[in-house]
Amino acid sequence: MTWKEELANPSIGRDAFFTIYARAVSERFAPNRCSFAPPDVLNIHVEGRGTLAVRLDNIWREWAQGGRVQQILEHHLASIASLLTPQQTTTTLESVIPLIRDESYLRSMDPTKQPLCEHLAADIWIVYAVDQPKATVPLGAAGFASLGVKREDLHQLAMKNLPRVTSRIEKRGSGPWFLLRSGNCYEASLLLIDGLWDQLQDTVAGDIVAVVPTRTTVLFTGSGSNEGITAMRSRAKEIYSSEHHPLSQTFLRRVAGKWQAF
Repeated sequence: MTWKEELANPSIGRDAFFTIYARAVSERFAPNRCSFAPPDVLNIHVEGRGTLAVRLDNIWREWAQGGRVQQILEHHLASIASLLTPQQTTTTLESVIPLIRDESYLRSMDPTKQPLCEHLAADIWIVYAVDQPKATVPLGAAGFASLGVKREDLHQLAMKNLPRVTSRIEKRGSGPWFLLRSGNCYEASLLLIDGLWDQLQDTVAGDIVAVVPTRTTVLFTGSGSNEGITAMRSRAKEIYSSEHHPLSQTFLRRVAGKWQAF
C-alpha cells in the first residue's frame, strides 16, 4: 500500500499520520534524509545545508478535518519543495504586507533569519512578509535593504498594500459577538485596519474586544457584554484547539485606537 493510500484512511491516529507522512517526505525528496522528533517536528537533513525543521501539527489539523485530502497533502509537499529548492524572492514595494503572528512563531525561527517585526500587544506581533504567487515569505534584512525605504516607513508601506489581500471583508453573526472573514489566509491582519474597527465600534457595547485564535479567524465583541465575552472565549478555545494554524487565545481590547491585553 502506498503512503497516499494509507493517508486516505480517515481512521488513522495522529502518530500514525506523522509516521506515514514522514515516509512520504522521504520518498518525495530523496536522497535527503528525514527523522521525526516528537511531538510534531519532521527534520529533513539536507546535504551541505544542515537540517530543515518542519512542523506537522498544522497539516495534521487540516487532514483531520477531512475534505480535500490529496490537495492538502500536495500543497504541503509543494511548500516543503519550495523550502528545499533555493528560489529568488522578488521583493518589491507592492509585495510587502503585514502578518499577525504570536511569540511562539518568532521563537521557532532560526535566530539568524529573523524577519522584520514589531510588537502589537500581549503575545501578538506584526511580522512583515513578501506576498508571492505561491508563498508568503518573511521579509528579512536583505530583502528589506533592496526596497530602498527607511525602517520607520515600513509599516506604512505594508499597510498600503494590505487592502489588496483583504478586500472581501465580511462580518458574520447576529451578536453579541461576531466573526470576520476576508476569504483568504490573512484574516488576522484585519486587526491592523484602523478604519475597519472605527466602523465596527458602534456594533458592540463598550470597547471592542477581539481575539485571533487562528490565522484565518477574527472574533470580536464588546467589553460591556458579559454574554459576548463568555461565548467568544469558549468559541476561541474551541477553534484554537481544533483548527489549523492556531495563533492566540489572548483577548485584546481596543482603547483610543490601540490594542492592549484585555
